Amino acid sequence: MDLKNKFILKFSIGFSLGIIICTIITSVITTNMINDGNTYICDPGFIKMIGNELAAFIIQCIVSGIFGALCLSSNIVYELEDWSILKATITHFLIVMTLFFITGFYLKWLYPKNYIMNGIIILIMVIVYIFIWLIQYISYKNEIKRINKKIKKKKKKK
Repeated sequence: MDLKNKFILKFSIGFSLGIIICTIITSVITTNMINDGNTYICDPGFIKMIGNELAAFIIQCIVSGIFGALCLSSNIVYELEDWSILKATITHFLIVMTLFFITGFYLKWLYPKNYIMNGIIILIMVIVYIFIWLIQYISYKNEIKRINKKIKKKKKKK
């Protein structure tokens, strides 16, 4: 599969995952922060800004989908053969964090001057990033081991 098709596939999967993951995280964090017995699917500040809860949720889904799509499709940097894993990881991390800040301020996950809460949310984001990165890294290492075993078996047969 060429890079363009990989990008499109990752963009499509990322869009769906972005909606699901962002909705779950937003709901859990906002519901627990407010802790008034209600369940929130959007931040109340975002709902207030939009003026309608359903419209806010739809917009949140679209923006979260785009966020997820861009984050996952930016994994394409790992496919660049002349880039080291360090260069690809730093580039990807910077892309993801930039997108996170843009999305976070727009959807009211982050608030200017609320440094403690922003710090907690950013820390959660970094932990999630590291967790996903480690899963991917282990997956790629296992794939490399599998390929190397096949190569060794073919060499032994000759």
